[in-house]
Amino acid sequence: MRFDVGQWSIGGACHIGHMHYSKKLNCQDAFLLRSLQDWKQKTEWIVGVVSDGCGEGKQSEIGSALLSHLVMNSILELGDCRPNPFDPTEFFQLIFAHCRNCLTSQIRSMTLEDVISLNDVAERYWLATIVGFVINKQWGCIFSCGDGVYQIDDDFHRIDQGPAPRYLAYACSGVSVPLAAVPTQFD
Repeated sequence: MRFDVGQWSIGGACHIGHMHYSKKLNCQDAFLLRSLQDWKQKTEWIVGVVSDGCGEGKQSEIGSALLSHLVMNSILELGDCRPNPFDPTEFFQLIFAHCRNCLTSQIRSMTLEDVISLNDVAERYWLATIVGFVINKQWGCIFSCGDGVYQIDDDFHRIDQGPAPRYLAYACSGVSVPLAAVPTQFD
């Protein structure tokens, strides 16, 4: 997928890794890109969300795809609720709180009267990381929940949470999940 918006050329693709390919596993990656017009300041915004499912999740490709849509839809839905002046950390705390509430509701609806536990549903489908961005001509913001990587110009950043990244699904059971929002000014 690729599109051009003003000064930006945005593209993305999912590629199944060698280990998954050799084991005949599905690609557990998902991404979404959107161009937004007039987000309160009559400027053009680009929003991207990338989700990488946990390799140990039995069907985390499903959760990865759904989670990327959940985060994107939350950004689009809550975009007009952003604080003024804009504070990226505050805004993405609002976004992820909304996502956590939606995700908790989804997980509970899948538990089938305790035949499947909340943890089983979360572990089977919803273990995935989120890394994304919101940018316009003046500034941008990288946000994440879980581990991942991103690059701005020549600066490569790794979000490393060791062998047990804190996925958004864990927040549904009350675990504290760190959220990162890194604002960046563009020249």
